[in-house]
Order: sequence, then C-alpha cells, then structure tokens
Amino acid sequence: MKNDFEKYKFDKKLIERLNERRIFIPTEIQEDVVPKILKNEDVIAQSKTGTGKTLSYLLPLINNMSVQKSPTLIIAPTKELAKQIFDELSFYTGDFKLKSLLLISGDDFEKQEKNLKDGYDTIVGVTGRILKHIDSGTLKLSMIKKIVLDETDFLIELGFMKDLSRIFSLSKNCDQFLFFSATLSAKTKEAISGLKNEKKLNRFESKNKLPENIENRFLPIGDKKRDDILLKILKNINPYLCLIFTRTKKESAWLYEMLKKEKYLVSCLNGDLSPSQRKKSVKEFKEAKIQYLIATDLAS
Repeated sequence: MKNDFEKYKFDKKLIERLNERRIFIPTEIQEDVVPKILKNEDVIAQSKTGTGKTLSYLLPLINNMSVQKSPTLIIAPTKELAKQIFDELSFYTGDFKLKSLLLISGDDFEKQEKNLKDGYDTIVGVTGRILKHIDSGTLKLSMIKKIVLDETDFLIELGFMKDLSRIFSLSKNCDQFLFFSATLSAKTKEAISGLKNEKKLNRFESKNKLPENIENRFLPIGDKKRDDILLKILKNINPYLCLIFTRTKKESAWLYEMLKKEKYLVSCLNGDLSPSQRKKSVKEFKEAKIQYLIATDLAS
C-alpha cells in the first residue's frame, strides 16, 4: 500500500516505521504543519486529542535531524506525558543514529548527568528536571536549536510560565519554536506572545468542531470521594459503551482496578502497555466485549 507521507520526501526509514504502525495517511493537523516544520518555520498548532499532534512535529524534526544535527528540546507538562512522547520518539528514531534522552523526576539524576555529557540529539523532559540540570551545569541551553512545547495550555495552566520564560531566555541560539495544544485559551495565547513574538508564528487551528449531539456537564465535587460519585453515575446512566479519560497512567490503573473489583467489563489503555496490548484493548472496546475503556489523553 502506498504511503501518503512519501510526498514529504521523508527518509525511507521513517516511512518503514509508519508502515509498521499502519499509518498511511496524514491527519489534518499533520497536513497543515509538517511542511512548515520541514522548512524550519515556527508553528503554533491547536488540534483536539487523538488527531496526531505528536507525530506532526516528531516526524519532520527527526527527518531534519537525520540530515543536519539540530539539538532539540521537547517540554511536556507531566512526566507521564514526557515518557510517552519519549517512547514514540525512540520508536521512530530506532533506525537512525540519533540519541534521545528523557529528563524527568524519579529517574537517577547522576545517570542523566552522565548521559548529557555523552551528548544528545533530542531531550524530552519536564521543566523542573530540565532546570535542575541547567543549575548543575550539565545542560547548556545555548546548544539547543529547536524547542517544542507539547500541551502548551496545560503547561501554562499548571503555572510553569516562570520556568518556561527562563528556559527560553537561556536558549539564545534556538532557531525554531513549536507550540502544540488541544486548546488555545486567551491566557495561553498571551503567554506564547511573551515567550515568542506571535506575529512570526504560522498558526493553525482545528477546523473540526465537536459533534452537535455531545452534551457537556461539569460536576464540582469538592471533598467528596470521586470513586463513590463515579460509581453512582455509571450505575444511573449504564451506557452501552463508555470511554473514561484520566490525566495520568497511575490514575488510569487505579480506576481500572476499582471498576474491575466492582465486576464491570473494563479494560485500560495507557503508555505502560505494549502496542499489542493497546490494540487488544481497542479491539475489545470496538467489538463491545468490554463496556468501559479507561484511557490517558495521549493513549486516546
């Protein structure tokens, strides 16, 4: 089967990896931003979860790095998301002589220091651990040529603006800035303007609107136990099929065990699962062999 990504003149090794994942046709956001990133242009892109935002920047960056060395920094709001981005990056760089590092809390700091001294092509990390390495002198941002903010809205809402400002101020030789987010609030747009003059950015917003039959409800529960409330909701609505999103892999595992204990037909979908396990969970959900699928945002 012909792969439509060939039109971007990607390295054959990238195309082979895409074929292995059975990814043949670019999504809307990929069509919009891949050509711009390949031309080393700055981008701000908004597209909802599950539309292929991560690959829309990973693929062109990897392709460009395979031709010319361009140390890249990818920043995520949580270590769970950073780990999942790192796993995707590792898969697609598997056939290239490119070195990727993961800088998150919980991993051995001294080992990270040694890996940094040995050199790198791409760093994926969270602001706290990145700044800790900067302060220890093992990471010099003057070497960075590309910066990507993944889930930019989330980074801003969690209060990382001060950290991001410091990182950007130290990245004086950076020649490409990429911002990706599922939403773009006014606060985020203002923050991006402060980090990088927005007039110089190619901006792409999703043309896909939510289906009109979706009803949104917000339940402020305060100090009440979430698990008790969720069980009451599920008992009352008893959906034919239900997809439940959680923020972290830890939460998805906790919720999976709780529903399983309550005898619900449930499966889980997160970054800790192998590709075959993920495929099995999705297949069981599509075939209605399970009623509930617990998923993290990236897994979705």
